[in-house]
Amino acid sequence: MTFGREKRTMLGWTALLAPMPLPFNDVLEWPVLFFYVFLVIYFLQRVENGQERWLPIWALNLLGTLYLPILAIDLRLSLARDQAVKALMHLILFLVLVKLYSMHREREKWHVFVATFFIFVAAMGTSSHPTILLYLIGALAVGFAVMGRFAELHMATKLGRVPRKTTIFPTVRWPFVVACLLVFCLSVPIFAMLPRLNQPFLTGQGGNNLSLSRTTGFSDRVNLNLTSEIRGNRKVAMRLQLPAGVEGAELRLKGTSYTYYRRQNWFRSVDGPRNLFPVPDPYGSSKKVFIMPGAELEGARTATIFLEPLDSVAAILPSTTRAVRPGVPLSHLRLDSGGSLLFPGSSPPDQMVQYEVELGDGDFVAAPAPSSDPRRPDSLPESLDTRGVSPRMAQLAESVMGEGVDVERTERLLRHLLNEYTYTTDFVGRDGDRPIEDFLFEYRSGHCEYFASAMVLLLRTQGVPARLVTGFLGAELNPIEGYYIVRQQNAHAWVEAWVDGAWRIYDPTPPDGRPTPAERDFKLLLQQIYDYVAFRWDRYVLTYSSADQQSVWQSVRERVTELWERWRRWREDEADDGRRTVPTGEPNVPTAGLEQGEDLQALWQDPKVRYGGAALLAAVLLSLGIWLRRRPLPATEVYARLRRGLAELGLPVDETTAPLELRRRVVALHPETRDDVHLVVDTYVRQSFAGEVPTGSSRELRPALERILGQVRRDLKARKQAERRLPPRAA
Repeated sequence: MTFGREKRTMLGWTALLAPMPLPFNDVLEWPVLFFYVFLVIYFLQRVENGQERWLPIWALNLLGTLYLPILAIDLRLSLARDQAVKALMHLILFLVLVKLYSMHREREKWHVFVATFFIFVAAMGTSSHPTILLYLIGALAVGFAVMGRFAELHMATKLGRVPRKTTIFPTVRWPFVVACLLVFCLSVPIFAMLPRLNQPFLTGQGGNNLSLSRTTGFSDRVNLNLTSEIRGNRKVAMRLQLPAGVEGAELRLKGTSYTYYRRQNWFRSVDGPRNLFPVPDPYGSSKKVFIMPGAELEGARTATIFLEPLDSVAAILPSTTRAVRPGVPLSHLRLDSGGSLLFPGSSPPDQMVQYEVELGDGDFVAAPAPSSDPRRPDSLPESLDTRGVSPRMAQLAESVMGEGVDVERTERLLRHLLNEYTYTTDFVGRDGDRPIEDFLFEYRSGHCEYFASAMVLLLRTQGVPARLVTGFLGAELNPIEGYYIVRQQNAHAWVEAWVDGAWRIYDPTPPDGRPTPAERDFKLLLQQIYDYVAFRWDRYVLTYSSADQQSVWQSVRERVTELWERWRRWREDEADDGRRTVPTGEPNVPTAGLEQGEDLQALWQDPKVRYGGAALLAAVLLSLGIWLRRRPLPATEVYARLRRGLAELGLPVDETTAPLELRRRVVALHPETRDDVHLVVDTYVRQSFAGEVPTGSSRELRPALERILGQVRRDLKARKQAERRLPPRAA
């Protein structure tokens, strides 16, 4: 393979691998990627077969003209869908393909490499999964290797030398590895110091669609005829850092409340949510706090919540929440009539949200008492709406609840649902217009939404205001993270009923149907390790904010100040009592040793100990270096080094040169190396082909190798100096 073909092969493989993450990020369509990959593979096949015919200039102009209307339509559609990145990726892929098939000049190869780099940037900028690190490492390795080989071929051509025929990775060896490590190490502080943006600079689908594409499970929609596999969904929905005394296993987290039931669907209140504005933090922090209406702060019991993107605008809160302290400044939050706290705007957050909550001792529902529409004084409260209730359901509620106060009647209905019905997620064959009635009288089994919906409607028939609430129940402790994890399978539904002058929580789902923590085993451990990596990636990469930057710099400043104070106090103490004295007649007599009880720090303050330890460490390192330098090398390694060294010095040695032929060539050009070359080559042949290990020759191989290469280098230098002293030829 010629070196021009080698360059084109490297470019083809780089262009082939660069866009692979884009379809997973919804930045590129799979058919477009397949078409692109097909054309790149065809290009690589042409290079392998030595077909050097390229597209002429007129063909390039024609392709560009034909692509202009396609680009205009693509831009219009992409901007309408808030997906401008897609149109940009289509354009860059088109340019890469055109350049691959029209590399008339050397610089056009670099154009292809630069365009491929932009594809790599798009793949990195639109990825939200921690596995993109593997792609980053691979891209760094391939990128450095290709650039190193390109530079080697370019410089060899400039100097008129024949480059080595070798693969790109062994060519650069340790410089390649060191360069990759340096770039990776430098990227971390650069990333930490770069100014942060409120939103990601590149997004796949943009806006709300991004969050919807990443979300399964819990949402703001409740349709009783739509069943899902949510109970088996192990995707993380949120993480919690709970204060001491709060257990996560029975933790109830409220999301959305529903009031109106229409045709198998539950809807939120028709009354729009009212805005809740922040007040100064009563605990003295600089953040603003949102206090739930009617709540009293009982003490600083703070829990931190990291909420993953869900298909919901609700801020998921523990049922004991009294106040909320957002991680970023917000002008307001929204509170609906059911006591659900909602984020500003009508779109779910498209990235992880962090906030703190102040917890109380008991459940608290921040919702007003049931009231009728002030515009219609004769109307009933919306939590008493009985549409969707059949006469059979009303008769069942009356017979079960009986007479008495609302507390007793509600408890009777709760026990009836818990004891007389079973939990199931198998709804094969169920499809009707009356799912609640079928649940109560025909199937007598269902999931949590059926239990909660039935209790709400039955309570309403007996004049007890009630509503449906969805959220999460229970949390799983991840000992690796130190946080409690709430998964999508913890999604649950329950009831809030107005009983005895307050909103109270009732859960009619049987205990065997409620979310329970998974059994601890090796599989769970692996999943928790993965959750830890994913959370750290999301927390400190994807959602790393300017507030985090300020916190980092503040920590660095405090650490530096602390070290400076320690050093200053140590200098003062050393100046005051640098020498310990003993009670003798003469003052300031140095003690012979350390007093009892002195620690290692006092021992290290002795200059003799410090300098003596440093000298001992230097001697150990020097001895280790000498041993590594003088240790015997196998004959195969010495012979390989000899071949590489001779090739680098310009001797006619390649992979096809036999050992004895190599010995003959070196001796013919440099007779002074005869003995050393015979020693290295003969030892290699006897050890590799005859299985013999000559006695005493292993320690002599390294010095012999150094003498051979040194003599060849000196002869080459002398030859160049002699050529420079020759007079110029006459024209």
